[in-house]
Amino acid sequence: MLARRGDWVRLRDKLMAALPGLAPEAIHPRSFLHLATAALETGSEPALQVAIAAGLRASLPPVTRIELARRLAIGDRAAAGLAVFLADPALMQAPELAGKCLMALKVIGGPRQSPALQSCAEALRRMLIGEQRPATPPAVADFAFPALAVPHHPATPLNILNPEAVPAADLADIRGHEAAFAERMTRARRPRVRLYEDVFVNRRGQVWQADGTVLDGGGRPIDPASRAAEADAPVVAEAVSALEASGFYHWFAEWMPSLFWTLQGEARALPYLLADNAPAYQAPMLALLRGAAPETWSVGDALRVERLYMASRETVGLVHWGAYQAGFARLAAQAAPSRHKLLYLSRRDVPKRAMGNEAALEERLSRAGFHCIAFMGLSTAEKIGLVQDAALVVAPHGAGLAHLLGTRRGIRVLELMPVIPSGISLRHCFARISALRGHHHAQYLVRPNPSTQAWSVDVEAVAAAAERMAEEALRLAEAA
Repeated sequence: MLARRGDWVRLRDKLMAALPGLAPEAIHPRSFLHLATAALETGSEPALQVAIAAGLRASLPPVTRIELARRLAIGDRAAAGLAVFLADPALMQAPELAGKCLMALKVIGGPRQSPALQSCAEALRRMLIGEQRPATPPAVADFAFPALAVPHHPATPLNILNPEAVPAADLADIRGHEAAFAERMTRARRPRVRLYEDVFVNRRGQVWQADGTVLDGGGRPIDPASRAAEADAPVVAEAVSALEASGFYHWFAEWMPSLFWTLQGEARALPYLLADNAPAYQAPMLALLRGAAPETWSVGDALRVERLYMASRETVGLVHWGAYQAGFARLAAQAAPSRHKLLYLSRRDVPKRAMGNEAALEERLSRAGFHCIAFMGLSTAEKIGLVQDAALVVAPHGAGLAHLLGTRRGIRVLELMPVIPSGISLRHCFARISALRGHHHAQYLVRPNPSTQAWSVDVEAVAAAAERMAEEALRLAEAA
């Protein structure tokens, strides 16, 4: 309860008073996670040392150990986090823990850490995903994206409305990612289609050869079940990989644009590969893009492909808009019209990252003339249409903002952003989309509870900012 309320001083004092009198086996392992968080939040070195000492004991459960290492690294104690991580060598030997270990190592070796820690974390990451022999780069396929030249307009600087809401180091990271992406846009390569010959793929989109050489592992080891399924794997002659397994943002902003080259000429005859557990939105979106349901192959543990096509998926490559314009225009042409110029995309139907007072914010924005709507249950055409016709989009950080990529240039965006140090790069994704598309992107920052990740906003402050932006957005929409 104290952690949920963020009462870190009382939580620290309560744990520090209770733990010395308890036998190790009587202490709930998560108590040390709470102690570490409370110590970091209150700057208590004695309490932090107690938590670190507990992490160095071999008796700590593996999942708790990994989370403690991650939290220490988030709190700028990455060397201690690494020591806690390495205190149990069995972590690196458990395939079921590989994903959690990789996430912890990403923070331990993050951009704020020393070169030595970064190198150590990278070496451990490579050990986890297995030795990968250098492979000859796949050939550039005969197929290509459209080469239409479309001028790129300079990105509008990210407008952070309340920089004082987060620590200076977090703010510097946000600005650093903004500057780095702006620089990358100046040197992004045009997208290309690659050809992999005689390879295996699985539902995760991993690509490997029969001798075990990993060509595209997605930063994870090949699932042992996939290697075991090679002998009985079905065989397909030619196909295009659409095997995205990370969520809607990655589908709409990375994978789907990488398929736009298949909308022309002989490439239209190629089937797509979809995972046997693919999200429900993938097949309908391909049908919307193609005008009818295309041919697909369902991929499970392993499928052998004689000629596999995969195209560039880096978001920064979208700066070459001429290669993608026709594909997004197809989607826009299928959109259901919307009359709403002021739009609030609610996450009320999504438990993950729920905003504690979103209902109050929706009520306030509704009185200000905003159309507040959740995307759950809407068709793809309805979702595209809502964002396509909006002059201002206000939303908590969430996948629905990926639709900013396909809308017209220069709309206004207000993103409500819960900031956690380990996720700043990942959560900068929608600001990157706005930079690519010339949108005017503002962020309202919130520092969530570091233990529970619970967060809420100042309703009146957000509403005031939204009303100011709405006035300008509507004026410009009328002028256009």
